[in-house]
Amino acid sequence: MQKKLGMLSIDMHVHTSGVSSCAKQTVEETIACKIKEGYDGMVLTNHCQSWYYAPSRVGHEKYIRSVLEEYARAVEYGKRKNFRVYLGLEVTLFNPFYADWLLYGVTEEFLENSPPLYMLSQKELFEFCEKYGVLLVQAHPFRPVPYVERVYGVGEKEYLHGIEINCSEKDTIHKDRVVAIARENGLLITAGTDYHGKPERPFVVGGAYIPENVRTSEELAGYLKGNKDLSLFFGEEEIFVRNFS
Repeated sequence: MQKKLGMLSIDMHVHTSGVSSCAKQTVEETIACKIKEGYDGMVLTNHCQSWYYAPSRVGHEKYIRSVLEEYARAVEYGKRKNFRVYLGLEVTLFNPFYADWLLYGVTEEFLENSPPLYMLSQKELFEFCEKYGVLLVQAHPFRPVPYVERVYGVGEKEYLHGIEINCSEKDTIHKDRVVAIARENGLLITAGTDYHGKPERPFVVGGAYIPENVRTSEELAGYLKGNKDLSLFFGEEEIFVRNFS
């Protein structure tokens, strides 16, 4: 990726092992890898899924605490490495169908006042996000659904703010399709790698360029929503996407 004066290169979709059981690296290991890849920051979008709430494992309050503790740990280590960390979340819903939703602009207040988000419908999740100024973006919308012979597709377009160009190798091929759907439906576009620290999960280094003065998760959501031309990158390729929201 190229370095841009006054801008930070951000991976918008990252998981770490302290919350996401499918991730293979700690926040410290993840940040070290992201710096090595050339990133200046990341959005920590750990999973919120029904199976994370099994009574034998964790309740809602404990889950929220683990998300906030993981984020605080990432921020502290990031400061030592001059690496920016923003708070996000990836929620898996089953209504209207199995799909994953990235939340940008997540705050401690949002989390502490939230119900178990995985239990909501897309409409209910959207309305709760709207209340707190959080953006709801559908993750990797054309990835095959696990154990089901179909792809996700795009959810109810009136109840989301944007869709993601995912940078895993099998998802990046859909970027033109994502841009077309965003244009047709007045949606914003984000990009991220869905990083889990797994060598068997190949991806193209990609994400978004964000101004250095965007320092908080709320400011990140405001920038994504208010900026009309967003610069995304895929390896050495840079594309400018019109924010159609």
